[in-house]
Amino acid sequence: MDILIVAATKFEIEPLLTATGAIETRVDFWEASIGSNSVHFVVTGVGMVATTFSLTKILTRNKYDLVVNLGIAGAINRELALTQAVVVATDSFYELGVEDGEQFIPWHKMNIASNDDNLFLEGQLWNDTGVAKEFNLEQVSGITVNRVHGNDASIEQLKKSSQAAIETMEGAAVFYVCKSLNVAFVAIRSISNYVELRNRENWKLNEAIKSLNEVVLQWLNNKS
Repeated sequence: MDILIVAATKFEIEPLLTATGAIETRVDFWEASIGSNSVHFVVTGVGMVATTFSLTKILTRNKYDLVVNLGIAGAINRELALTQAVVVATDSFYELGVEDGEQFIPWHKMNIASNDDNLFLEGQLWNDTGVAKEFNLEQVSGITVNRVHGNDASIEQLKKSSQAAIETMEGAAVFYVCKSLNVAFVAIRSISNYVELRNRENWKLNEAIKSLNEVVLQWLNNKS
């Protein structure tokens, strides 16, 4: 199996790069072999724009059986534990739409025809790839944002307007590109912090990355 592992930063996949003995063959791109599997790693940069560009460029030049998106996430749902790894089953572009006075209208409710309407269901990007079940992790819904929430008013509005459990800055971009190009994918995130007033002392960044990489390394070894 040819697998592409996608992350926004090298920091988020550093343990995997070390454990697999991955070799950097070009800037922000590594290659490794695990059993019969060929595993490539790419660091796209932070945010949905960088992720969309980088991933589209790679997937139009190379064929992969599976894309695995890895990274940390902020938990909106406090029932999720810090450092817990989860599968993202559905994601969306949270801020996409228009303001009409005090009201915000999501793009999918604006009756605007689009060539990619078939990718979405009520504004949501769903992942029905069977690989997700192989991880045996809780499946959650996510939102993808340009601005991570850290203000009481915006957090309260977020909780009123969305049922999402986590937020990231890249997730929906991976969903969108892979669904557009008909490439199987799975998104695994680990909770580094809760969505609250920004307080890095409460974060479990290193622990979340360790947890995330352990889960994926075990899965890779089981696939070999």
